[in-house]
Amino acid sequence: FALCSKTIMDVKRNMKMKSKCFQNQIWFFFRNYYKYGAKVFWINVFLVCVLSPLGAIIGLNVQRNTVNAVMAQESLPKIIIIIIELIVFQCVIGVFLNAVQTCFVDIESQKIKCALTREIYSECLKIDYRNFDNPEFYNCYAWTIKEYGTKCRDAMALIVRLLGAIAGCATWIALFFSVNWRIFIITLLTVVINTI
Repeated sequence: FALCSKTIMDVKRNMKMKSKCFQNQIWFFFRNYYKYGAKVFWINVFLVCVLSPLGAIIGLNVQRNTVNAVMAQESLPKIIIIIIELIVFQCVIGVFLNAVQTCFVDIESQKIKCALTREIYSECLKIDYRNFDNPEFYNCYAWTIKEYGTKCRDAMALIVRLLGAIAGCATWIALFFSVNWRIFIITLLTVVINTI
């Protein structure tokens, strides 16, 4: 039993160290990305944390209005207009998100990746050339040149997704308490079907 508990403690300690190391790596890569791409980071946060929940809120309100119109036995043209409003809104949000992503974020991300690669090259100029004869060093060097910019961007994307998940959960909780549960279930099913 003592051996088993010691092993469990070792596993917990090892996992805690790996978790701390992982957090430090994410923070290191994010900090270096943020140095050149603060604007891109905040635009991504705005898109994920503001526009996506806003789309859910407006979509829910349109669906609620549709259900209310059907329950009140409104005319078919009025119900169709409400549905068209939802479709138009979703199209406008989609076009806006794609335009910002294509016209700004993707272009700026390439500039940031180039700046990060330049930073690595300038740091490599400080290294003694004898180190390049060492295969382990050279493999590490080649990986860093190839992957550094991508890892920095991935760390930024991870943090943006985390903030987006928090904003999304807060939005859904607020929506759950502010509308009829049937409408909430219909909207939730719509979101799940759209993501699949």
